[in-house]
Amino acid sequence: MSFRDRLSNNSKKLWLNCREMATRGASRKRKPKLEHDEDTDCKAQPKRARTEKRPAETKPPLSTSFSCLKDLDSGLDVLKKADKSLAPLISKHPKPTFFDPARSNMPPFVSLSRAIIYQQLSGKSAFAVWTRFCGLFPSNEKDQEKAIAHGSMVTVARVLKLTIDELRSAGLSQRKAEYVKCLAEFAKEGKLEMSHLRSLSNDEILTQLTSVKGIGPWTVHVFLIFSLHRTDILPVGDLVVKKGFQKFFKLAKLPSPAEMEALAEKWRPYRSIATWYMWRSTGVTM
Repeated sequence: MSFRDRLSNNSKKLWLNCREMATRGASRKRKPKLEHDEDTDCKAQPKRARTEKRPAETKPPLSTSFSCLKDLDSGLDVLKKADKSLAPLISKHPKPTFFDPARSNMPPFVSLSRAIIYQQLSGKSAFAVWTRFCGLFPSNEKDQEKAIAHGSMVTVARVLKLTIDELRSAGLSQRKAEYVKCLAEFAKEGKLEMSHLRSLSNDEILTQLTSVKGIGPWTVHVFLIFSLHRTDILPVGDLVVKKGFQKFFKLAKLPSPAEMEALAEKWRPYRSIATWYMWRSTGVTM
């Protein structure tokens, strides 16, 4: 082998050795993937999650309301299919009067005042007190019967001006007079505006309204059904509804709230309609 060939081979070996050393150096300088790199990737995930919709527990979903008679008819059809034993009762009695013009168009303050006055009184006695209560306020309407039925003369400002004795002169008990005054104070803060109430869930409304002296769950449930037209209300504390359950399901004794919830599960999301028929089955018209 000539000197020139040997020199060429040595140069080639030197070049290969240099390339191998460069490769090893690069591999030693390359930053290894550490465990916290994976953590860093994971930490980016919650940021994406924050933009996602939060679970319902932070803000209860708005409850469904009947918007028209067509919705009511659809609910009746669903109930008949979900519980065939309920169909004869539905056929026997008239449709729910959730959209009675006088009652469904009442302002929330008037509706709740009426509910307080009607507490623990028979229909005729309660209506007589309600009529005298409405008579405490001036009215220019020609049809006084319609005005009284709607309570159009009753306003928050007018009730606030009356004394307890003036309210009692209409037939209200001491407690009921105090309750109506407390309700007026509550309404004065804007908490009974229909736009505000419609933005709340059933549970939120129940919590807010039961904080007012004289308003219990039964009053709120009736308000939710007849004023806000909520579709899925079950007044488990209503004695008449309990008797309706006992009769309909042929129970030996009045059911507990938990038993009522279980029995009415198949009526969701139209338990308000079923409640109406429990009332009617016992001869009570709401």
